[in-house]
Amino acid sequence: MAEYIADVDGPGTLCLLDAVRTVGLHKHTRFYQASISELYGKVVETPQSETTPFYPRSTYGVAKLYAYWITVNYREAYGTYACNGILFNHESPRRGRTFVTRKISRAVADISVGKQHCLYLGNIDAQRDWGHAKDYVEDMWRMLQQPAPEDFVLATGETHPVREFVEKSFQVVGVTIKYACRPNIHRA
Repeated sequence: MAEYIADVDGPGTLCLLDAVRTVGLHKHTRFYQASISELYGKVVETPQSETTPFYPRSTYGVAKLYAYWITVNYREAYGTYACNGILFNHESPRRGRTFVTRKISRAVADISVGKQHCLYLGNIDAQRDWGHAKDYVEDMWRMLQQPAPEDFVLATGETHPVREFVEKSFQVVGVTIKYACRPNIHRA
């Protein structure tokens, strides 16, 4: 799986950019590369900005770092209008089931109607910067409307603990929470 992720996100970006250049469309195309906050990985400053050093700590983060720099390379070497958006978490009803917000929302719905009794999570004190996908897509579009390509961080600038998301979700359906600890779960 790690190799697939690396191939799609790293060399996959190169293939797209090179195809645009090879067919001679690099002067007529605007290319947006969706990057991720995982580029920062081991955070060296808070909040992160466009000038924060990258230090990815996952295969996905490293592959996205390659995509980031190859996008910059094609912009500088070939004059391609190519930009990177470094996106923090963005949520919508289309969010995949494996993400913590969907895991929480599905469990809250099931618990509220008696189909499920427990929700197991990792570190609920982990802080996340969550925005709405619609806002981020509008910002991506705005990036592509600029006279010259630039790279931007797309984030709300606010962090919230996973615990807050859990509590507000259960409040909506009127369910009282009881916390219990399972020592071997480490990720939110």
